[in-house]
Amino acid sequence: MRIRLFALLLLLWGAAFTAPAAAREITREQQEVRVAQIRQRVEAIKVVDYSGMNHLQRKELRQELRGMNKELRAMGPGIYISAGALVIIILLLILLV
Repeated sequence: MRIRLFALLLLLWGAAFTAPAAAREITREQQEVRVAQIRQRVEAIKVVDYSGMNHLQRKELRQELRGMNKELRAMGPGIYISAGALVIIILLLILLV
C-alpha cells in the first residue's frame, strides 16, 4: 500500500512540472508558418556576401542563426526523460507488476 501511494505521489509530482509547458503550446499551423519564415531567412543569410561585412555584423548574423536554431529545437517533437527518471519508472513498473 505504501509503495503504491509513493508511486502515485511521484507521478503527480512529475505532472506538476509539465503542466506549464502545455499552456505555451501553439497550434500546428502556427508552427509550420514560423518554420517556413525561418527557412526563408536562413536561405537569405546563405546568399549574403560576408566579405563586405564588419565583425559586428557577422556576429549579429551568427547570433540570429543560433537563436533560430534554438527556436526550431524547442518546437520539435520530443519528450525528454532523464536517466534518473527512467530508472525510477522502470523500478516502479517492476514493483507494481
